[in-house]
Order: sequence, then C-alpha cells, then structure tokens
Amino acid sequence: MYAAEARVCAACAMKNRCTSTSRRWITHHLPAGALQRMDQRATAKLMRLRRCTVERPFAVLKHVILGNSRFLLRGRDGHKPRSA
Repeated sequence: MYAAEARVCAACAMKNRCTSTSRRWITHHLPAGALQRMDQRATAKLMRLRRCTVERPFAVLKHVILGNSRFLLRGRDGHKPRSA
C-alpha cells in the first residue's frame, strides 16, 4: 500500500482529477508485476500455440479418466438447462 504525503498531493496540478482527500492511497497486489508481464506475453499467436499444445492432451486425459469425450459443466447434471 502506498500513501502519498499530503504536501506532495497538495502541490500536484492533477490533484482535483485524482482525489478529493488530502492524499492518494494506492493498493497493489503483491504479484502485480508478474500479472502485468503475463498480460503482455499473452498475444494472439501465443494463445493459438497454447491451444494446440495444451488443449489436446487435456481432452485425451478427460476421455481416459472419465471415459467420455464430452464433458460439460452446465447445470446440475452436466447438461444445458432445458428451456421451459
């Protein structure tokens, strides 16, 4: 957590656009830097590569473990909810 000193905020030209209190409080996640780097690396090309390399083995594992290649998690029974 970061809190700017009141004198720093008071001298800032953008204070009225930033906060109405005497100082600005900023809270960050501890791994915020890692999350930002992950977002930067998640390009469309890399996501296509991920689908090709990860999704197929996952589908095979579902088929081997569950004995059914169709695995849905919709509704209580694992199917689409029926229309009334």
